[in-house]
Amino acid sequence: MKVLTVAGTRPNIIQEMLINRLFKQRGITEVLFHSGQHYDYEMSRKFFEEFGLPDPDYHLSVSSGLPCRQIAEIVTGTEKIILKEKPTVTLVHGDVNSTLAVALASAKLQVPVAHIEAGLRTPFFYNPEEINRKLTDHLSELLFPHIREAYDALMKENFSPENVFLVGDVVKDTLLWVLRRYHITPTLGDYCLATVHRYENVESLERMTEIVDAFLESGERIIFPVHPLTE
Repeated sequence: MKVLTVAGTRPNIIQEMLINRLFKQRGITEVLFHSGQHYDYEMSRKFFEEFGLPDPDYHLSVSSGLPCRQIAEIVTGTEKIILKEKPTVTLVHGDVNSTLAVALASAKLQVPVAHIEAGLRTPFFYNPEEINRKLTDHLSELLFPHIREAYDALMKENFSPENVFLVGDVVKDTLLWVLRRYHITPTLGDYCLATVHRYENVESLERMTEIVDAFLESGERIIFPVHPLTE
């Protein structure tokens, strides 16, 4: 078996770490490629190094851009890789643009798609991730929801139970691995951890001002690692 896996963003890389190790243990060939969607070092290369992941076999380097243009570039690049590698199945993670692009290219070339973190749903139809995850689910032959709510959502949309597997959260698995690896004992802290990176927030000075004002008014000690997009 040969699996073609895309890891285009930081969450994808985190999700991929343990899966890559399991593939090696079971003698499954994995072709790993990076779409370049997250091109900042701190959000991409650093995670490959810290998690001991192999260098990607392919790197598309599409970088940032308008979403349709970015998706089109990844589809075109993925098509070339699939035609060369002839994978048995394509593995995609999450709900980013890379996820949808690789699923679309695979389906067009009649390569089965396996979707990790399938089935998440929100009531916001035009949310970019909502569009990506819905379309990816419907392009996939194997769906791996990580929580019961996601599994139930797929059942409500009439996906075949034979193709849906409730497997748990690979991000949580990675977190537990890190805690064991570095002998970290979680304790209740006296602070809040905040992250702000959604496009509709960081591209609006008014919204960012409201968010920062809310931090200040909360009276809490807040640790705020700033996302590159937020900078």
